[in-house]
Amino acid sequence: MAGDEKEEEDYMNMTFAEEPAAPKFESSIQKQARKRREAEIKARVKSKKEIEEDERKAREERLAISMMTDKSNKGLKLIEKLGFKGGSLGKRDRDANEGTDASKGPGRFDPITVELKDDRGGIGADAVKKRKVREAMEKETQGPKADEGEYRERVAREKMDRKLEGQLKKAMKVAEGLDEDEEQNTQESSDEKKGEEVLAGTAAHLAELKESSPQVDGSKTAPKAKQKRLKDVNILYRALAKQRLESNWHHHQKQELYKRLESSSSRLPTYIDSDEQDPDYKLAFGKDEQLQKDEADNLELENLDEEDKELEQFNALPLEERLMKLVKYMRGKFWYCFWCKTKFEDESMEGCPGLTEDDHD
Repeated sequence: MAGDEKEEEDYMNMTFAEEPAAPKFESSIQKQARKRREAEIKARVKSKKEIEEDERKAREERLAISMMTDKSNKGLKLIEKLGFKGGSLGKRDRDANEGTDASKGPGRFDPITVELKDDRGGIGADAVKKRKVREAMEKETQGPKADEGEYRERVAREKMDRKLEGQLKKAMKVAEGLDEDEEQNTQESSDEKKGEEVLAGTAAHLAELKESSPQVDGSKTAPKAKQKRLKDVNILYRALAKQRLESNWHHHQKQELYKRLESSSSRLPTYIDSDEQDPDYKLAFGKDEQLQKDEADNLELENLDEEDKELEQFNALPLEERLMKLVKYMRGKFWYCFWCKTKFEDESMEGCPGLTEDDHD
């Protein structure tokens, strides 16, 4: 049944019939249609982009033709009249017998090619740009490489500075608290002594105590103690007091702004709760105008504008030195070890390993 089997078609060797050629003779209708198409193509106005593309193609086609092969070139005809017979242009290798000053290497076989310049840069601008880019790349590649050891030292130093700043702030708070406790104990002891003298004295002393002591019947609040001037604060924790004073000042300004906004909105008809007029309610929610006025008066904001050279000099010291001054101050005055977090009974401070943090490791 081999003869009945259909031969497999070889698709790789298939041939296709050529496109039908144009008719040798065209009718009048075909001729009119052809002329109409040609006229439409010729009459169509080309866009700017199409014109530039046609110019570019024509320029490239013309430049692709060598001057040495184009016999119609006027430049070639001119140099032929001057004696040019073909070959390279310019100086060529001389024979060894003709002299030793001969230039090396053949001349140019083709004239200098034309390169279109489409920017406003001067001659050689591209070479300058390339040179600058090359120098920048060489500088980056050949520049000093970062030392791994130096980087680790810098990171470790920054970490240590952050740790010392935290310890310094904690030491300031502890030293300030110890001084306040001592002042409070001294004030209480003086008040007790004065009370004993009054109880043992005459009625005139009792009357004087009544006039000077605050009323406790709730009609008036106790007068607040006048805030200490910033320059009178111990230099060891004066920076902390200044920071707190600035924070209070900003809080006071915010409260004043809220108060003005509330007073401006109160002109509109609003509901007034009777409980809000209660003095205890105002005191609890911080709406007592007299209390706010007293707090604002006690904030000595002029201290922020004063120049404190002593504080500037202290802040200029290294963190380690400032921290050590605070540690020595608490140990010498209060027998308190900042690292042990313990207040000892005597000056010997028995049981404390030492003065520095490393001694407590």
